[in-house]
Amino acid sequence: MQIITLGSAPDPYPMPTADIVGNLFNVQSYRTPVQPQAIVPGENTAVWLAVGQSTGACGNDDTQYSVNNPKSQNFNCYDGAIYSADTPTLGCQGFGGNWNSRACDKLIASGGNPFQRVIVAPIGVGGTTIAQWQPTGGVLWQRIVSAKARLDSRGLTPTFITWMQGESDFTTTQAAYAASFADLVSGVRGLGYNMPIFISQTTLQGGVTLPNVRAAQAAAVNNGAGIYAGPDTDTLTGATNRQASGNNAHFTGVGSDACATLWTAAIDAVF
Repeated sequence: MQIITLGSAPDPYPMPTADIVGNLFNVQSYRTPVQPQAIVPGENTAVWLAVGQSTGACGNDDTQYSVNNPKSQNFNCYDGAIYSADTPTLGCQGFGGNWNSRACDKLIASGGNPFQRVIVAPIGVGGTTIAQWQPTGGVLWQRIVSAKARLDSRGLTPTFITWMQGESDFTTTQAAYAASFADLVSGVRGLGYNMPIFISQTTLQGGVTLPNVRAAQAAAVNNGAGIYAGPDTDTLTGATNRQASGNNAHFTGVGSDACATLWTAAIDAVF
């Protein structure tokens, strides 16, 4: 199911929602866009495209979060406007908190990178497999294509992309996951996106990790090809970090903050 705003013309940038997961999406906003909406010359701005399933690029943790820095911002791929990165973030599935908003603050504050402003564009869909995102037959590939078109329309190009997904691939072999990710990367590069892509090791659900998927994620790292290691988020375990609901996959507020810290370190190591 998708929340829609009625209008006289179809959206030129369709964002498929994989209705099989039965989740609502943050499409339009009651919020006021921030100013300025454009990149400011001389201000080092990171534009971040966040892709994945529920833990990776959605609003699913149990604590809402208001950003500390007004330069922590959220590009909504449904309307092309930039808002504060307060949760719930716009453009993805879910209405809870997330680590993405926290990471915007942490990236600016860390001092380990040159970023003075961070704009996250999250397009995640909960409960999805990697095959649903790949260009070859993937129902969600169009979300990446449309996100690029919407960003292009505002003169924005991602500084980096994060891929955090894997919990739903419990029947996927290492070879199959590797092939799907290679197809995904090829598709992204084919769009003209040559910026760094970070892939995390993310599979934990129900207290169990997926060795085949973890192996594929680790093997995908190739710095020479611009594929960098994100964090091992499977290390964030226990009731402090994970909610009891959602098969123990979703983060608590504490877990989201810890995840944001891990991701900030991984990104800082490259920038």
